[in-house]
Amino acid sequence: MSDPNQKVATAAQNTLLDAAAHLLWSGIIAPVRESLDGKLPDELRPRMAALVRNVGGRSASDEIRTALQGWIKNLESNTLHDRLIENIAAEPWSHHFEEAEWRKRVTDIAQELYNDPDVFEKELEWLTSNDAKGAAELGHIFGRLDSGSLRFLKEIFDAALEHKAEASG
Repeated sequence: MSDPNQKVATAAQNTLLDAAAHLLWSGIIAPVRESLDGKLPDELRPRMAALVRNVGGRSASDEIRTALQGWIKNLESNTLHDRLIENIAAEPWSHHFEEAEWRKRVTDIAQELYNDPDVFEKELEWLTSNDAKGAAELGHIFGRLDSGSLRFLKEIFDAALEHKAEASG
């Protein structure tokens, strides 16, 4: 990312998400939702959905969970790539409040990728990027699906080597 404007845009988006997280964790939900609902750029929606889902987890009060349920539904990801971002871009431990539900969503994503090699190939670059912080969890489930045939082994191995070369610079 050498474009200075893109760096500023990315920093601004991260700052917005961080600020929203602090406010939501503090229980300041309605003003945040009113300010952001329907106004988020498409590329931020899955990240906001992950944040809202995490805040509304099991440790949240019933009042907070109820306030966030409608927003989660409104932010629901419609594409596989958005669901990847929503579920895999965050650190795996960030889903601890809803571990079973998160594992179910990740299992569904792994199955969908396994069933469609073209979609898998299209998403592999993102899955091997630094943005895919939970890719190991998805990879574990995907690996179990592929363990009998190993039909994706070469692609995964090649992508991992490419990512390592890029990361080493």
